[in-house]
Amino acid sequence: MKMMALKIMMTQMVRIMVSKMAFFKRFFLLLSLASALALSACSGNGSAPISKKKMAKLLLDVHISQSTLRRQEMVNISHPDRLKYYKSVLDKHGITEAEFDSAVTWYALHPDEYKKVYKIVNDSLRKRINKLEQ
Repeated sequence: MKMMALKIMMTQMVRIMVSKMAFFKRFFLLLSLASALALSACSGNGSAPISKKKMAKLLLDVHISQSTLRRQEMVNISHPDRLKYYKSVLDKHGITEAEFDSAVTWYALHPDEYKKVYKIVNDSLRKRINKLEQ
């Protein structure tokens, strides 16, 4: 019974994440554009600082953290605690804030590559939904 309740809760959380994905894409696009404008003089046209696959895994975890935080807003999580969530995601992937900002900037300057990253993120979320619904 507990397993079924957990499965239902996880399915609902993943569905919320998918429905909110458009918001997150806009948020990261705006963040990316702001970073790109601020750092455009420093950015080269070389390869991505973080590979598409690694960036997709990182963004997937960022989105899951955001969804978790949104579900827990009723508990009034403080801003410093929110930052700890994001810092833990970066730490999990061995990425510093500067590296993440640099990668977001690079992908903002290469939107076709960014779309490929988000295709991986969307596919990963759909796989998780399918697995939970089995």
